[in-house]
Amino acid sequence: MTVREYINSNPDVTIAKVKELGKGDVTVDEALDKHIIMSSHNSPEDSSIVELNVC
Repeated sequence: MTVREYINSNPDVTIAKVKELGKGDVTVDEALDKHIIMSSHNSPEDSSIVELNVC
């Protein structure tokens, strides 16, 4: 699934950070067509905030 598809499927989610494999932090715009390899919640109190690892 790409970041774009993830956003369309999960409109209530806030993406706090995106890391691209081998590159480091990138913006959501830069990652829209990248594939998600892992997503994690970075706030235990609020599961709508996620961090994505993409490639």
